[in-house]
Amino acid sequence: MKFTLVAPAMPPQLDGIGDYTACLARQIAQANDVLILTACRNPALLANIPVRTVFDVSRISSTRRIVEPTVEQAPDWLLIQYNPFSYGNRGWNPHLAPALKAIKKRSPGTRIAVMAHETFVPPLNAKFVLMAVYQRWLFRQVAGAADILFLSIEPWANEFNSWFPKIPVRHLPVGSNMPRIGISRPESRNRLGFAEDDFIVGLFGTSHISRPMGWVGGAVREIQKRRPNAVLLYIGPHLAELRQAVGSGVTIRSDNIADPDEVSRRFAAMDINLCPYIDGVSTRRGAFMTSLQHGVPTVSTQSFHTDTVLAKHNGHAFVLTDPDREAFISGAVSLAVDESRRQALGDAGRLLYDTEFDWPRIVDRMYGFMADVRPASVSGE
Repeated sequence: MKFTLVAPAMPPQLDGIGDYTACLARQIAQANDVLILTACRNPALLANIPVRTVFDVSRISSTRRIVEPTVEQAPDWLLIQYNPFSYGNRGWNPHLAPALKAIKKRSPGTRIAVMAHETFVPPLNAKFVLMAVYQRWLFRQVAGAADILFLSIEPWANEFNSWFPKIPVRHLPVGSNMPRIGISRPESRNRLGFAEDDFIVGLFGTSHISRPMGWVGGAVREIQKRRPNAVLLYIGPHLAELRQAVGSGVTIRSDNIADPDEVSRRFAAMDINLCPYIDGVSTRRGAFMTSLQHGVPTVSTQSFHTDTVLAKHNGHAFVLTDPDREAFISGAVSLAVDESRRQALGDAGRLLYDTEFDWPRIVDRMYGFMADVRPASVSGE
């Protein structure tokens, strides 16, 4: 089959959805022809996968430029990577949905899949309330032009199923955007200059309103009471924000690195990894998936965005606490002082990742969902 993927960002641009697209494309390309259309300037070369820069996010009307190369390619599937903010300032772009409708009209053999990594902002403040009004409308328009809608977390798939009764709405998890480099824990720690008895607490990713970094500082300070040699190893670009949130009394080692192999080598050094989320961990959280992928014992939170598959493995493959500061700190401390439990959780987490969330599994699941969609020539009648 032939696939055309549309993603505004691609590596080397720092963007999680761009990284996701590259990983997805590599897996699809093992058995299919793949073309990527992007807005990214000077995108990284992907082996045997053509990547074409055809539109510009700063000029939202240029989104319509995806039409001609898609019609020319006439793929079996057009897969749109969707996050409203990826296509326009403040999530405003009324041109994407008309472009998809034009493709359906001009290339009737092409079916359209939309993968929604986010839908619209929650109404947290007055600005978000206004943005949510038009982002909700745009989401309806874009998804309504598709033959199948994928959502990155199960609660969204359940919520939006009733919005689009004429098409399948399915949950499709997000895998890790990082490789898993074969390096031992002692070798990794030695490369980074850690002492043999240092206790490494990991934190990976960006600073965001949904990630209470202050909880991380509180957890490390409590861990230090039992493990005085505890060090916070931060992998990400927001060290200043982290220091402000964490406060004094916590030793932080930080690397703002972009090389995926180096990220993997740092995960190998961790004793535990902390992933607090106000809305609960879910299958769209790449930092959490990377931790499972590397077999690092992980503490996160469970709330309204947490998928059934993750809630089911709480206490077996990782630790999920209530989205509460003291509960999260207590969960982190209890894991830090129990080496045998850390080993068991790390092994189970890695096995869960390999069987549920690795890229071959995700793409096989996607193929299965796509196989249930009626041919474009029928659905377009």
